Amino acid sequence: MFNKETIKKAKAMEEKWCKRVSESEDKKMKKAATASGIPLKPLYTPTDLEEISFEDISIPGEYPYTRGFRHVPYTVDGWMMRQPVALGLSKDTRARMEYLERLGWGLYIGQEGENKLFVQNVALDIPSQQGFDPDALEARGRVGRDGMSLSTMWDLEDLYKGRDLERTEVFYAAPDNQMPCLAMYLVYTEKHGIPWEKLRLKVSNLWYHSWYWDTAGFPPRHAFKLGPELVSFFLKNVPMAQIASITGYNPGEAGATPAQESAFTLATAMFITEECIKVGLNPDDFVPKYYGHDHTSLDLFETVAKFRAKRRMWAKIFKEKFGCKNPESLRLRNFPQTGGSMLHSKEPENNIIRITIMVLAQILAGADGVWAASYDECLNIPSQKAAQIALRTGQIIYHETNIASLIDPLGGSYYVEWLTKKMEDEAWRLLKEIDKRGGYLNCWESGWFRSELAREARKYQESVEKGERAIVGVNQFVVDEEKHSPTFRVGPEVEEEAIRRVKAFRSQRDNEKAASALEALRKAAEGMKSEWPKSCGTVMPSMIDAFRADCTIGEAQGVMKEVLGYGYYGHG
Repeated sequence: MFNKETIKKAKAMEEKWCKRVSESEDKKMKKAATASGIPLKPLYTPTDLEEISFEDISIPGEYPYTRGFRHVPYTVDGWMMRQPVALGLSKDTRARMEYLERLGWGLYIGQEGENKLFVQNVALDIPSQQGFDPDALEARGRVGRDGMSLSTMWDLEDLYKGRDLERTEVFYAAPDNQMPCLAMYLVYTEKHGIPWEKLRLKVSNLWYHSWYWDTAGFPPRHAFKLGPELVSFFLKNVPMAQIASITGYNPGEAGATPAQESAFTLATAMFITEECIKVGLNPDDFVPKYYGHDHTSLDLFETVAKFRAKRRMWAKIFKEKFGCKNPESLRLRNFPQTGGSMLHSKEPENNIIRITIMVLAQILAGADGVWAASYDECLNIPSQKAAQIALRTGQIIYHETNIASLIDPLGGSYYVEWLTKKMEDEAWRLLKEIDKRGGYLNCWESGWFRSELAREARKYQESVEKGERAIVGVNQFVVDEEKHSPTFRVGPEVEEEAIRRVKAFRSQRDNEKAASALEALRKAAEGMKSEWPKSCGTVMPSMIDAFRADCTIGEAQGVMKEVLGYGYYGHG
């Protein structure tokens, strides 16, 4: 990127600087490293970019998209506000959402007036995520405690009645339970005369979660089929939907280094694409509808470099490996989330500062959406005050600084470009390792993915316990007599009401019709299990019919569990 004369001058200047600094023998400077352990120098110059071409960096909006996809700054095209809101019953969640909307929450920051779009990122409670109705024994004591309880069409009525869903993007955080949730939503909109082609949806599609989450899931050999099933259905029927989340956030929370996060999620994207091709889909039709959900850490520069490296790798993979011609196929829209594991229960107000740094990293990295956690998430489901502060974090950066006026202001930094290349090289190495180990599915089933994450998580925790990694207020500068912060809790009356509602819902429906629909769903799921890939495209229509017959989330997902098997953990 620099000519030989410039490199020569830079080397001479760097040698002079090194001689001066070496005399001080600063031990802290010598042992510096990124959060993931990449050794660092205190100074970077053009000599560190000798192996990097300008073409690999380019300019914003141009291949290979190292500097992002934007030709214009955020002030012209604002980032999406991805903050999730959910608690208790649907009426409680709606009240919280409407409160935040009065404070300026919407789909895009900076968007106001008649054309403003809205967003509903609905995080479900654990029973709903796992496909249990509120009256199931497995749900006892957990209903509405860590998200919204979703079981019946009545819940959606309370959540959406009177809202303009053609101008609202909807997302349900529910990994294995995504298909029933979306089917119920489609039936709800159908009943209210809203054409599916006008719906804005983000499909989570996290069928692969068991290699990074300690929660039960479907066995990998059947779980992966849910990916193409959802992709093919939404591609044909809900054209504005984004149909697959390529998540790095959860692996990051489980311990993945930035390079592991990038490599493992790119491997996920390639595997989904290969399976979709097997059922007859064209990558240029569905790959543009993928979206990223990556992890953000407190190492600001490492986070920025990771996003840049991953964008560059994505563009090259889908151009060279899959032969994509559609420019949109080469652009992975990314909606990162601030790391929950970075937040601490001791002096929780300090988390406001931590979240601000992570949000700043997302924006400086050119993220398409900003997901700011609430500072008290380490203690409880977010309180209203904490949710308000999370919203204000992005608003203050957008409106009170000039950061949103610039496109990739860190582009060209010697350190950032060097670290981006370092991150990319390590991620390519890991992708080759996955291939050597038999490919994506084998790395999942053998437990290799999980063991890699566990090793890094253990290293991180040990560094904290030994005091090698400083966490202010936790293992450094600890207050002896800390006052306990008040916690926000959803009361037991929420669960009691949810149980009454689901029982009343079942009592007023045609139970024979519901039973018949569930039997049809069972046959479709059995066909998917035994006749794949020929059977692709049969389960989602049957799932929709189940909700037309007023089945519940627990009943529909219960059929899927019985047929496909459930309880798999990705430990190998």
